[in-house]
This record gives sequence, structure tokens and C-alpha cells, in this order.
Amino acid sequence: MTDEFDSSEIIMFGETKKRRVLIDGDIFIHMACWQKPISKANQETLQTRINEEKEFGNFDKASELESSLETAKLTYQPTIEKAQERFSHFMKTSLEANYTDEFSMAIGNSSDNWRKLIHPEYKLQKARTGGKARAPYIQDLREWAVKKYKGHYCEGYEADDAIRCWATRLGIDNYVICSVDKDLNLIPGQHYDPKTEDSSKRFWYMEPNDSAMFFWEQMLMGDSIDNIPGIRGIGPKKTKTLLAPCKNEQDCKEVVVNQYALTYGDEGYKKLLFNGQLLHIWRTKGDIWSFDPEEYEEITGTKPITQ
Repeated sequence: MTDEFDSSEIIMFGETKKRRVLIDGDIFIHMACWQKPISKANQETLQTRINEEKEFGNFDKASELESSLETAKLTYQPTIEKAQERFSHFMKTSLEANYTDEFSMAIGNSSDNWRKLIHPEYKLQKARTGGKARAPYIQDLREWAVKKYKGHYCEGYEADDAIRCWATRLGIDNYVICSVDKDLNLIPGQHYDPKTEDSSKRFWYMEPNDSAMFFWEQMLMGDSIDNIPGIRGIGPKKTKTLLAPCKNEQDCKEVVVNQYALTYGDEGYKKLLFNGQLLHIWRTKGDIWSFDPEEYEEITGTKPITQ
């Protein structure tokens, strides 16, 4: 699938701007496919029934139960049709919750993400790749969703990148970010969680300063889900302690940049760029994160090695 990334082709306004829901379609794909497999205890109970039916010569019934058991053991919906129904359900409920029919949806395939050029191990940790089987129809589901909902298929970048580009174009009062991915807290404005059943957690608002501070928080502790290292030896607890005195983005920036210099010495500036470029989400297409070497020197008191 190919698609020129031109947000103006996707977002067109008349004289009055309507609030638009910017949908992380990758999340909907995952939610549509996923089903919680039957527990081991219930597997054993059903297997006992199957064995009993066979003992009594009810082989047709035993075969029917065996088929049900295999389906119940799956970590994904057994057919693409069921996944499509669920996807459409999430679309409907999300738009209804936001009282609008205006939306733009981005769907991607992280296998060709530009971040892999910087970090080949990006998103290749056990939490993503191990254990749970993936639905064999997932790419067909992506293409179905793009066609049915006129979605934008991202090639070479993530849905996150497209969503933030749209948000930048729209302006903070004219969109709602629809996703369960915490990374999108980097985008200021209204957010909506399409998955939670807790009404108190369904909507939240990220002030611009909060989004900026969240970026520097990630710069300290990294992102274990996406396999972004952050600073060696710093986890959520130490991050909270280090940033507790900070009141704004500048405070956070100074703490974090100093920590890179302290931890990595001459390599501090390069490590800062490495993590920053991985964590940054585009504001405009191809927007790569950078940090002024002179500001680094001003904050740390050391001249950065840039080569």
C-alpha cells in the first residue's frame, strides 16, 4: 500500500472548524483482534467433558467441543469478520462519545518505521515479540480499515507521527486524540481512551507544559515497551525523584541534560540525541529532533562532542 502523506488531503475545513477525533487506528486494530484466551482451569474442565463424550460414543459432540476449545485458546478473534465487527464497534462508540462524526484515522506497520534506521532494536523486546500469537489476517484487517474508513496508511513512519502532524495543523482546540498509547501524551490537548470502562479515566487534558515535561520524563527513564533505553540505571522511581522539584519544561530540561552529561561524560550529547530522536513524534513531516550544542554547553558547562 502506498499513500502520499499530505494532511491537507485528509483534513479539509469549511468556514467553521468542527472538533475532529484523531484516531490511532493501530490501537483499534489490536483491540479488534485481541481476545482473552480461556484459562487453563477452564481448558481442563472442557477437556474432561470432551473425554466423557468420547467414552459415551458421542463423537460428533466431542468433535464440536474440541473445535470450541481450540477457538477459545486463541489470543485473537477466530475470523477477520469478527475482528471487523469489533473494529466498527470501537469506531462507532468513540465518535458517539465525542459527539462528532468528524475524524481522521492513521494506521501503520512499524516494520518499516524510520526509527529503526537509528535503532534497529526499536520495538523488538520480549514484551512485544514473545508469547501472544498474532492474528494471521492482521494486514488484511489494516487494509480493510483503511479502505472502509478512508484512513491514512503510514509507510516509513508511525500512526503517532501522522496524528501529531494533523494536530499541529488543526490547533489545540480542534481535536481529540483517541488512543490508549501513553506516548501520545506528548501531544497537548484533549485525549480520549476508547478502551477503558472507567468513565473517570475516559477523558483527560494535557496542558502544553505537561506534554513537554512528559517528553523529558521519558528522556530519563526511556520506554521499555518500545525498547528505548533512556539513561542507564534510571527507572520510574528515580525519574520521579529527580523531576519532583521541576515546575516547567525548562526545569526538566536542565535536570535531564545534566544527568546525561553526568552519566555518559563525553558521550552525553550523542546519547541525548539518540533517545530524543527516538522519543520525538513529528510535528511536521520528517521533523527530526535536535538539541542546540551551545545550549548543552550552557547547561552542563562542558562542550559537547558532536562527531
